[in-house]
Parts: sequence; C-alpha cells; structure tokens
Amino acid sequence: MLRLIRSVAERDIDWTLVDARLLVHRAGELVHRGHTRYEEIYRIPFAAACRFGFQERRELLGRLAGPSRRSGSRTQGRRVRSEQAREALAERLQELLTEPPGHGPAGVVHNMIWECDDFARLLAEEYGPRLAAPEALPLLRHWNTARSAKPSARWLRQPYKQAFREVYLLTPAEERTGTFSNRFAGHVLRYGQAKTLLNQRGWTGLSIGHWDYECGGDQGAAVRELSGWRARWGMHVVSFPEADGWDTASLCASEQITFHRDGHEDYWHSCGFGELTETARTRRDVLARLLPRLRIADPSITRQLVP
Repeated sequence: MLRLIRSVAERDIDWTLVDARLLVHRAGELVHRGHTRYEEIYRIPFAAACRFGFQERRELLGRLAGPSRRSGSRTQGRRVRSEQAREALAERLQELLTEPPGHGPAGVVHNMIWECDDFARLLAEEYGPRLAAPEALPLLRHWNTARSAKPSARWLRQPYKQAFREVYLLTPAEERTGTFSNRFAGHVLRYGQAKTLLNQRGWTGLSIGHWDYECGGDQGAAVRELSGWRARWGMHVVSFPEADGWDTASLCASEQITFHRDGHEDYWHSCGFGELTETARTRRDVLARLLPRLRIADPSITRQLVP
C-alpha cells in the first residue's frame, strides 16, 4: 500500500483544485479515524498542492497548518489528533506554505530601478516584503516617467525581464519562414512544470515518458487551437530512464513551434465551388424565380442562377 501511495505521489498527474481539496479532506478524515502514518497519509495531497501557487496552497492547507478552533467534548479527540498531525508535518507544511524571498510581487518591486528617487526607494524598502499579500498598496512612481513629461517616454522598455508575455512580435526569421518558429526551441525544461503551465494556457495533448521508444513514446507535442490555425510545439525526453524509474520524464527539451491551417480548406472549397447538394439546388431554384420580381434584381445575377 505504501509503495502504491508513493508511486501515485511521484507521478505527473494534472490535479485540479477540486481534486486537491478532496484529497486533503480525505486525509483529514483518515487522521480523525486514528491513522497515525501522517507523512504517508498526506503524501498525495501534498503532491497535488505543489502544482498550485502559494495562495491556493494556503487555501488548501491553511486549516491543517493553523490551530483548531473547535471546542466541546465531542471534538476533543479530533483536536488532539489534528495537533499530532500538525506537529509531525510542521516542517513539510512550512516548506509548502513559505514563499521564497524573491517570489511574487515583492521580488519584482525589489528588482525595479529606483533611479535618483529617494522617495520611491524608501517605499520599495518599506513595503516590498508586504506585497506578497497586500491590503493596501502605496503609490510607487515609475522608474523612467517620474520626471519625464514626454509621452513617448512612457513606452520605453522596463529594465527587468517580464516573466510571461502574451504577445511576441515576429522576428525577420519568423516572417521569412511563415509556418514555424525556432524562438523557443532548444531549451531544457522540467517536464511536469512545463506541462502544467502549458495546460493552464490552453495547450493540450503533451504526454511523453520512458515508454514505447519504438513507437515514439519519448516524443510528443503540445497543441493549441487558434483562430483558423493550429500551433504545435514539439517536445522530447532528455532525462535518463534509470533516474526516472522508466516512467514519466523529469526533463524534456523544447523543439520548434509549427503552425498549421485548421484543415477546413477542403470544406470551404467544396461549398463554394463544388457540386450542389439537393438543398442547395432547391435554394437556387427559389432564388431564380424570386429575384427577377424584385426592384433590386440584377440580370447578370439572375442569369448565373439559371442552370
């Protein structure tokens, strides 16, 4: 049983927030029934919680990490067992719920350039650590527009790299190729983390690992449907199978992104220029009789409708 629990916890499973809530609730029920293998009971819930940000983690595990507020003789036993579980899991809970110093908005504020602006620098030092969970944000002046009256200066690039950008301008190389991009190719990624981020942004279908090498199980692609296009981002396994236990890959490498038409060209061509169906012929006959009687009738169009 313990081997099964560890195997599930180590797998790359796309847990949803609802799944994680149910897992935490189920683990709590097992503790209240007297089970004392706390680390094993919460191994799968903790693995599911790791797939979410710190705000979601606090929502999932905050009750477990904080003291129980229930009172009464009926809940005395449950409270004692909860305290025992909390003490046993304290180190792991602290690891899951404590944000790194440079994580989130606080890290962004500290990395901004407060050039010759003592007021803004003071605010950054004073309020930066509190920005991880702010109640009220102070007014911080922008690094470049604080003293500039030129409207064009507002559009200058900020001095720190953005974590995510939704729109990337085409490079000359991409304009020449037209159907593929090598901009994001050749990067080694943590497979589980990359797959989670891609799924959150609408990409689907990526599943690679150390299985069925002869049929390409170590290669795959994430696909995203766009308006009239389909984007396909290739990936392949680069981690060692022995290190991954011949299961889901821990590391993958990105390949080029290719762009394909959505496959409806044949449909539109047949509808516009193919043989008429029975329904289409009926509509044509009705229009051929109706249009000549209207004031807007055009003889050239009427002649085209007559078979």
